[in-house]
Amino acid sequence: YNINKIISQNKFNIINPVTEQKLKVNNAELTFYIPIYDSENLNNSSIVTMVAYKDTKFLFTGDIEKASEKELIKNNYDLKADVLKVAHHGSNSSSTDEFLKAVRPQFCIISCGNDNSFTHPSDNVIKRLSVYTSNIFRTDLLSDIVFESDNSGMKYKFGKEWYIAYNW
Repeated sequence: YNINKIISQNKFNIINPVTEQKLKVNNAELTFYIPIYDSENLNNSSIVTMVAYKDTKFLFTGDIEKASEKELIKNNYDLKADVLKVAHHGSNSSSTDEFLKAVRPQFCIISCGNDNSFTHPSDNVIKRLSVYTSNIFRTDLLSDIVFESDNSGMKYKFGKEWYIAYNW
């Protein structure tokens, strides 16, 4: 697919966010954290996005590694989130103890392929995540994972069955 062609055909409004920029989408608020550009390791240039809806926060970390995690902590960003999309497919180059302490997730999602050549996720990352939660969901084991937050609380599913995370 040619992303530029798709954008022009659909007249999408493109923004280039700056760090800590907030964007309202319906009743949700997105906050962007833009790491310093790292030409040596593009993973560390991934945009990190916090999505807040009511009292629920989701942190999407892209492929950031230890250097970007350290930068986020150093800048005193509010990283506390209920749901963490684990960085870099659960690679050992991410999800440091310090970062996880700042996030304190209740739920962790690891997006990785079944029998992938990188052997993601790392056993060390699973152990570090387990300090904070037993709710560690992996796409290689569960396929699609969906979280939904609405006026009554948050729920999640893999397969066809919904599970209640909590009610408000």
